[in-house]
Amino acid sequence: EKWGGFGNAPKFPVPHNLLFLLRYSVLEDDISVRNRAEHTLLQMFRGGIFDHIGGGFSRYSTDEKWLVPHFEKMLYDNALLAYTCLEAFQITRRPLYQRIVERTLEYVLNELTDDQGGFYCGQDADSDGAEGEYYLFAADEIRSVLGKDDGEIFIKWFGVTEKGNFEGRNILNLINNPQYEEKNSHIENLCKKLYDYRLTRTRLHKDDKVLTSWNALMMSAMAKAGRLLDKPIYLKAAQRAQTFIERNLMDSEGELMIRWRKGEAAHTGQLDDYAFYVFALLEMYAATFQVCYLQKAESIAEKML
Repeated sequence: EKWGGFGNAPKFPVPHNLLFLLRYSVLEDDISVRNRAEHTLLQMFRGGIFDHIGGGFSRYSTDEKWLVPHFEKMLYDNALLAYTCLEAFQITRRPLYQRIVERTLEYVLNELTDDQGGFYCGQDADSDGAEGEYYLFAADEIRSVLGKDDGEIFIKWFGVTEKGNFEGRNILNLINNPQYEEKNSHIENLCKKLYDYRLTRTRLHKDDKVLTSWNALMMSAMAKAGRLLDKPIYLKAAQRAQTFIERNLMDSEGELMIRWRKGEAAHTGQLDDYAFYVFALLEMYAATFQVCYLQKAESIAEKML
């Protein structure tokens, strides 16, 4: 009830549970269930499991407050969390959910998208031999990048302290910020400056496989975002990924493969590849009403059966 989520630390987002609760709350007209799901989504966003500089969610939190994440970011988590936040936005029209979705999908487009349109698996937690090194900031480091006045504004907004909240430095968070829901253009500009500075650090290793099942989940989120937020850039990303799958992860008989990397596709598709790809095609049909997506979904469903 205090921090959201299910069970004790470590805590995983399990967005499909939150999606179920949101849909249940609508169908049963149960505001208390909706409040539980929303509370968890908002607490995750306020914590360090969300990257307040570069966008996107880490895999899980090692503590009950969602403050200290395992810093690895995965495509499927971000797909399902974006999708869930989109449904929360659809139900509540709360602008914060739109911002969370946009920050998450922007992260995927900036960091996890292949030149041909496929989506990579994720980014590692470690750099320079230490977990989270890429994401941590000391107070003086923030002042040196942003200047004294802007640095102090930023430090106060994101709960930064001199002694830090993780191994002597700081995981940025909004846990104690009552204004967390406000759109603050000045803070956004400062985040951009710190993001550009962070890019000069040792880059995180990227898992550059393209998995059919995980790509289909992200296609679903992108298509849904394009429709609900009226943002063609997301729908276009979904369409590019769908084209990528048809060109690189589907054989001449229409059978799916599991993964692609550096021009090579491998392994016969499994149930999740087929199921999630149908899911994505249905979302793309809902976003465009182009009957070809419905026809493709039917064909893939028949193969799955």
